[in-house]
Amino acid sequence: MIISGFWLVFGCGCLGGILAEVAKWSALREASEFPAYCRKARYWVITAIMVSAGGVLSVLYGTEARNAMLVLNIGASAPLIIRSLAATAPSGHVPSGGKLVESKEETEINEVEEVVHHHGKRELLNFLAGRK
Repeated sequence: MIISGFWLVFGCGCLGGILAEVAKWSALREASEFPAYCRKARYWVITAIMVSAGGVLSVLYGTEARNAMLVLNIGASAPLIIRSLAATAPSGHVPSGGKLVESKEETEINEVEEVVHHHGKRELLNFLAGRK
């Protein structure tokens, strides 16, 4: 089947993104308990972003006449690419980038602020990478 146009390509790419997410969710059937993060709105927002990324990547590839299976595969690859990139990101402490600090108290304050600031970022990367 050949498709063309922004909305058809975007929709087919999103369908590919949905299929990639369904593959991830199918692994949950073997879990002893349903993960608590699946009940949080943040999880579903990130999932929607991942699915949308499949549509966006498909559109970036081109909206001219394309085989629907190709567009579906492109859409499915986006969440998988993002997940693999997140898996390669370090999960440890992120340094401050060589920022000069004048006193020990300022150093401790900056370290605490840095951990608090990067905690959310690390948590998101760990989630995308499938780390607990």
